[in-house]
Formats: sequence, C-alpha cells, structure tokens
Amino acid sequence: MRGVSIVIVFLIFVFAACDTKMNVKNPAQNYYIKYFGGEGSQHAVGFIANPDGTFYILGNSRAAVDSLQKIYLAKANAAGDVVWQRTFNESIETEARGFILTADQKLAVVANQYTSTGTSTVSLYFFDINSGAKISSMAIPVANTHSNSITQTQDHGFIISGNTLGIDPNNPAKIDTLTWVYRMDNTLAPVWAANNTSGNNYGNSVKTFESAAGGTFYVYGVTRAGFQGNLGKKFYSFPLANNGIAFNASDSVLAFTAFGAYDILTDVFPGNIGSVITGFSTDASGNNFLKLLKMRSIELTYRTTYDYEAEFSTKGVGANNSSSVPLGKIPNSSLASPFVTGCPSSQAGYYFVANSFSTSTNSDILLLKTNLLLTPRGGYPLTFGGVGDDTAAGVVELPDGHIMILGTFQLGNPVNQYKIVLMKLNPQGKLAD
Repeated sequence: MRGVSIVIVFLIFVFAACDTKMNVKNPAQNYYIKYFGGEGSQHAVGFIANPDGTFYILGNSRAAVDSLQKIYLAKANAAGDVVWQRTFNESIETEARGFILTADQKLAVVANQYTSTGTSTVSLYFFDINSGAKISSMAIPVANTHSNSITQTQDHGFIISGNTLGIDPNNPAKIDTLTWVYRMDNTLAPVWAANNTSGNNYGNSVKTFESAAGGTFYVYGVTRAGFQGNLGKKFYSFPLANNGIAFNASDSVLAFTAFGAYDILTDVFPGNIGSVITGFSTDASGNNFLKLLKMRSIELTYRTTYDYEAEFSTKGVGANNSSSVPLGKIPNSSLASPFVTGCPSSQAGYYFVANSFSTSTNSDILLLKTNLLLTPRGGYPLTFGGVGDDTAAGVVELPDGHIMILGTFQLGNPVNQYKIVLMKLNPQGKLAD
C-alpha cells in the first residue's frame, strides 16, 4: 500500500506543473507521510493534536539492538515537519506508555523501567512544551508495577492505571497479575493505590477517568472470569469511590459475554454521546476481530460488567451497540500484537485505527470510519503499510475534517529498522486533496 501512495503523490506533482498557483493546493499542507526518529529504531506510543495545528509525539527509541531503550519525544508543525525532537538517556531499560498535556501546560509522561532480573517499576516525567527539555522526574514507590496510561484529576493530581504482581485471591499460593490504580494529589504525594479491584485471579487496568461531578473514578480494563481458567480474558469496568475502594465490592464480577474466547480492551475514549471502548477478540483458532463497544456514559452507576452484544436499558448503563471487523491471524513473520484505538468524528460517528493481519504476511494499519451506531461507512476499512510490520498508535480528526494517523513503519531493504510515521489524509481517508 505504501508504494501506491508514493505513485499518487508523484502524479499530483506532475499535474501541478501544468496548473497555476491559484488552482492548486499545497500538498505538503493537505496530505503527507512524514517520518520521525534518528539513529536506530523508534516506535510510536501516542500523540496530542494542539489547537494551533502542531502535534506532540511520544515514542520509544533504541539506537541499537543491544542498547537500552529510551523515551522519545517530538513536536511537529502543521506540515508534519520536526520542530524539535529529543531522546532521554537513562541507565535502565525504559518504556514510555502514555502522556498528557497537563493543566499547567507541561507534558506528563508515564513510563515503565525494567531491571536485568525482569521486574518493573513505574516513573513519571514532566517536560517543557516549548523545548522538550526535562523538568523533573520521580519514581513511583511501589515495586513490581507496570503502567498503561495516565490521566489528570480535577484537583490537578494524577491517576496511573496498570497492573502489579500480587497474591491470587482465589489461590493464595499463586502470584498473579492484579489490577493497579495509583492516585496522586497535585503535589505528587500518594493518595491511594487500588489493588485487585477486579475480584478475580487476573486484572489489568487500561485507563481510569474521574466523574464529571468529581470524587468517583471509573476503571476500564481486562479481567479473567473464574470459569475460563488461565486463558480466557474479558473486558471489565467498575467505579472507585474517592477513597479508592470499589463500590459494592462484595458483588460478584460477571465476565462480558464474549464473541471469542479471549477479549482484550486496549483503549476507551469519550465519544460524541457516551463513551467508546476499543479492543480485540481472539477465537480458539487464533483469528483476531476488532471489537468496538459503545457505552451510554463514561460513568458507571455500580460495579458490574455487561454483555456487549445486547442492549441494557433499565440500568442506564451497559452496551448500546457493537461491531466486529476481522483483523486476521498473526503470522509467524510478524512481531506485532493486536491493538485498537479511536476518536470521535465531527460527522456523527467515529474513526478507529488497528493493527490488521488480514491482507499481508505482516501487520498493516487499518483505518475504519463508522456512524454513531458503530456501523462501518462505505469505502472503509482502508489499510496502509508495506512489506514489514506497520502498526497503529493513534488517530485524530482535525477541525477541517482531515484525518491524522500516528503509527510505526518498518523500513529498509531488507526491513531492519522502525520509524515513527505521521500521516495526514483527506476526509475520505486518502492521500489526496
């Protein structure tokens, strides 16, 4: 697919030579593919679109196969050109997991650090938005933790969502991965840490939001239902009180009724109305399916889970609509994992990007556009990629309707390096005016 895009751009330049400046839009402003990174390989984690048309880009960088991984941070202008880019040296393997623009105009990055023995801890970094210079950093004082995301609370504190190692509540002799949600106040002092609030023998929180009224926190993640043994995993969500205790903690946690045997939640975002959960389902044969779940609200009224193939109208919570798009089976030649995320569209619907294995021997970036009922629109999905593993990290719609996709392309002949890629597409998802 990448080769087709290059031909299209070449033809546009040829035709532009026969036209006047008054009739031709600058393709560098209206659509492009731009690469970011330096020596070695860089993988995209996420991006933030700013009101002035610029972008902050977060990734991970490794200069050589045997070198330590570092945090990569960049700023791009509206044309996709680098304003500044930085990598941050650490004496330990470091993996950036997520970032936000804080209320006091800093970039807050949450990252995992891995020791030579394989254990991990979480660190929080703050960077200057104008230069990318590091302002400060701190280690979260909890051992054996792993972060997935960071959000900011109404009091300008922070919530880190992830997992930790702990005692399996169903088998005290076993250590398992448990849900971990860590709250700090606006001085970065710890407020509470919620552990194993999924009530099962496996938990992993992906993202946590505070209620609009404040003081209640809604956790979204993955859990394992008891009847599924060690393999099955399901979406789950529940609220925490202001003290970090789960509401109705004595209630049994029911698994989502699943399309497949293995369901992983990868993101959740506020939608045009309610919220949208993104993830994937894997059946017993290893086939992957994109799973989208539209919720009535980002906020839940009690601790429970819901069947995403049904509509629950009596509780004011639950799944309204869902959709499934095949993502294929991961080939042996691919090192990519399934991933799905999305954003609202101004055209009464949503955009989603995912890692797709259905059209090549490696991963491609899939772009899907749906209406508010999660029904795919005509002409979608579209795929972008080449001969290597090309993966998605984020998507956003600009005010003028253009679509921005952040991802990672595997490049080289033979393919041996990864670079962060920023694509600007027209409102139809094409590299054209």
